[in-house]
Amino acid sequence: MKIDLQNLKTKNEDFGSVYFRNIDKTNSKAELGIFIGEKKYIGKGYGTLIARQALNYAFTEMKINKVYARVLKYNKPSYYMFKKFSSIIKIYIYI
Repeated sequence: MKIDLQNLKTKNEDFGSVYFRNIDKTNSKAELGIFIGEKKYIGKGYGTLIARQALNYAFTEMKINKVYARVLKYNKPSYYMFKKFSSIIKIYIYI
């Protein structure tokens, strides 16, 4: 999957990663992970834009019906970002 960085206005600078893992085709589910590694991009809405594109890809291209994410308890920005998609994604919080 390729995220269109031009639409994110990052000047093609790498600032993190997005991935699916634990892909279970039998049960049509996968885990979504997003990591924003550059502090200057945190809290700017990039995670939300990336999640939206990734979820669209999972549902249309991968034919996945269930997506979940794991969030560390102290990572409130990540939790609130994923919570925007709580109607279509399951969130697991870890200590």
